[in-house]
Amino acid sequence: IICDVVRSLSESQKEQKELADMTSEINHMLINIDSNFDGFLSKEEFGKLMHNAGTLKFLHDAGVDVHALLDDAEGMFLDPKAQVLVEDFADIVGQFRKNS
Repeated sequence: IICDVVRSLSESQKEQKELADMTSEINHMLINIDSNFDGFLSKEEFGKLMHNAGTLKFLHDAGVDVHALLDDAEGMFLDPKAQVLVEDFADIVGQFRKNS
């Protein structure tokens, strides 16, 4: 039983670290994409982010279902003026991790 508890705790800590690392990297990418520095991600900025090969590789390597994220983004940006708070974007991406 103790081994199971330790294993579960270790897996939980590993998942938390992976999410923290992913959030940090996404926030770094968004700083470079937020062209008007308003703290929001517009549809245009999202498009730039998702057309970047490095971004796509990172998301794929992080276990993100990129196709599902893109499908969901269509709904997020139905209104051409819709924006997502940069601080919230990593949490949104995290919802599309295949192993979460």
